[in-house]
Amino acid sequence: MKKITEATAKKLLKEYFTNPSNFPHPWSHSKLIDIITERSLWMIDERVVLEPIIDDVLQQHPNETAKYKAGKTALLGFFIGCVMKATNDCAQPEETKALLLEKLDKIREYSLAEVCHVAKITLKAEP
Repeated sequence: MKKITEATAKKLLKEYFTNPSNFPHPWSHSKLIDIITERSLWMIDERVVLEPIIDDVLQQHPNETAKYKAGKTALLGFFIGCVMKATNDCAQPEETKALLLEKLDKIREYSLAEVCHVAKITLKAEP
């Protein structure tokens, strides 16, 4: 069964009460489903859809990613917020958090020596 997020539900209710002309009358369940579908507001909880969005968010915020890896774990909320913004509040929050934690745990800072070893580059001291 398709669902919407709590944030989406709040937005729709607020819009309904502030601008009811945007909604068909009489109000019905099927018409609400049509509105959600037309506006692409269904909850996104599929890993295959969320992963590229999360990858983009992490790539767009390298400084915050580095700070997170350095121990500033409160930035997890920042990353969740970025994903929610990128999906118009349609990302499923728990799945988003789990995927972010998984991806952030995989990110590892490599030293220059490690990078050179993998790339088979020899470091030489300058004379």
